[in-house]
Amino acid sequence: MSFVIESAGVDALHVEFTAAPSAALTAQLCQMAAQLEQQFKAILLDITIGWDSLLIQYDMQRVGYSELYDRLMQWCTQWLEQATGVEPSAVNDSGVLALPVLYDGEDLQDVARHCGLASVADVIALHSSSAFYVGAIGFAPGFAYLGGLDERLTLPRRSSPRARVPAGSVAIAAGQSALYPQASPGGWHLLGRCPLTLFDPVAQPMSPFHVGRQVRCYPVDDAEFQALQGRSAV
Repeated sequence: MSFVIESAGVDALHVEFTAAPSAALTAQLCQMAAQLEQQFKAILLDITIGWDSLLIQYDMQRVGYSELYDRLMQWCTQWLEQATGVEPSAVNDSGVLALPVLYDGEDLQDVARHCGLASVADVIALHSSSAFYVGAIGFAPGFAYLGGLDERLTLPRRSSPRARVPAGSVAIAAGQSALYPQASPGGWHLLGRCPLTLFDPVAQPMSPFHVGRQVRCYPVDDAEFQALQGRSAV
């Protein structure tokens, strides 16, 4: 696996790797980020993990661009030469996040048809049996992009996005799944709803999601949904 380091503004560097996004790559990126934070803690301000990259923000008062570029180039090269592979569970210090889902989404029929599946039940079975992992967080506070979706549920985003998707909505698009932590516009296909609160700005942590965490969805009925409504997922 090779990589490229580029400037990302006045105080950040973007390290992009050539490997395709996967649970194994995310595990490696999490381990790299943790070690970078330890070894460069005097000069780094923040590290953001993406699907196939690290965004590294640094203290311009302590290190210059050229010096940090050279140090990162050497460090990443050595790390990759020594890496022997990291299992996804090796970075999952929070356990598997199990999320209840009432599969009553308005796009279930369309998803089944476009994916060539026999019934809505097949969509639910494939989604609830997928071993998800958080590959990136963005778009909105607490919005986690989940990899690991069963390939048979791969389809593009909706041609016409919705102006408002309710909080808790469970959706798929472009080979990924996601749960909307707040109401927002969205162009993904809606499969159902999670009754739990997925983002709380006054809680610590504010979200149950972090890059590398493993996630599973399990079906519930309407009575179970109502009983869990509003409980915190954090």
